[in-house]
This record gives sequence, structure tokens and C-alpha cells, in this order.
Amino acid sequence: MITHEIIGDDMQAVILTMGAGDEVRAEAGAMTFMTDGIEMDARMTGGILGVLKRKILAGESLFLTLLRRRRLHPRPPRGERRSVHP
Repeated sequence: MITHEIIGDDMQAVILTMGAGDEVRAEAGAMTFMTDGIEMDARMTGGILGVLKRKILAGESLFLTLLRRRRLHPRPPRGERRSVHP
């Protein structure tokens, strides 16, 4: 579950708290800092027409930034078994 907190008066910022596997879309250059466990990925979503609409009509970036919280214990690839021993 994603929770948020807005801080500041004149220069506001949003602090997001994300659970394992949560994902957030952000504008390019919107993130100031991140903690460990967050993966960042840039994608061109919506096909070529969707990208052009975002760029021409809204003046946004061609790419969307996706921020994803990694799972605590990543799943092994299909067919691979992992055992954890102390």
C-alpha cells in the first residue's frame, strides 16, 4: 500500500512510502532522492501516437519514469530453486 505525506509551506514536497512490489509513475526529473530498495525504469508507454500526444499536447517528456519498490526476497527465476540455510 502506498501512503504519502506533503511537507513544507513554500517549497512543498511529497514523501511516498511504498510496500514491496508497489509501483508509481512520475514525471521526468520529479524525484529528488530515493532510499535503497527502489528500482527506477524509464519507458515509452502508449505507443507512438500516445507518446506524440503527450509531447505535443501536454508538453511532457517522451518517457515515463516508473519507480518500483523491490520485494524483500526476490523470487527465483522460473524453474530455479533456492534454499536458504543459516
